[in-house]
Amino acid sequence: MKTTKKILSAFVVMMIAIIIAVPAFAAGTNRQSIYLPKDQEWKSAGTDTRTGNYSYVYARCHSVYPDSGADHFTTIQCRVRNSSGIVISDKIYYLEESATGFTSIKIKEGYLSASPVTFQFRGNTSAPAYAVVSYHG
Repeated sequence: MKTTKKILSAFVVMMIAIIIAVPAFAAGTNRQSIYLPKDQEWKSAGTDTRTGNYSYVYARCHSVYPDSGADHFTTIQCRVRNSSGIVISDKIYYLEESATGFTSIKIKEGYLSASPVTFQFRGNTSAPAYAVVSYHG
């Protein structure tokens, strides 16, 4: 009986920690609506500071929709640059508007201490669009 109570208590403590951590992470994000120019031109959304302790930053596409006409958009692209303009994400990341959470964006070795970082987005087609994005350094 005591073992069951200990396991249950540990489970409750773990769930409380998770519930507290999720809003804390979300509160540190930058959410905004941005215009994505035609022909997949990169658009800087903004910058965020980093501690340099982690190999990843995070981004999310909440929605993407056309400048006009029917909405067939579902995906945008993202990369990260340092303050010198060097792309420090290890590749271009595709962000789906159907995603329920943030995408982890890996920072290249040698750039882990870069701060602040700039998040850039572009459309996934040659058409212009609007997107609602969030990012966290």
